Amino acid sequence: MSFTVERGEIVAFIGPNGAGKSTTIKMLTGILHPTAGTVAVLGIDPVKERTRLSYRIGTVFGQRSQL
Repeated sequence: MSFTVERGEIVAFIGPNGAGKSTTIKMLTGILHPTAGTVAVLGIDPVKERTRLSYRIGTVFGQRSQL
């Protein structure tokens, strides 16, 4: 998968259960390591520089009842 999000754009991941939405977000935030290929967010490798990236992005995980 390859995609670019431009400054000011809002993106939503939609798809059926098991399609890889949560896995993709977890790789983009450095929670999971990709098994192949590379990931870059704002030019930062989320796996190697997770703390630095966390200061530049916002992510909320949780079930609807927990939000």
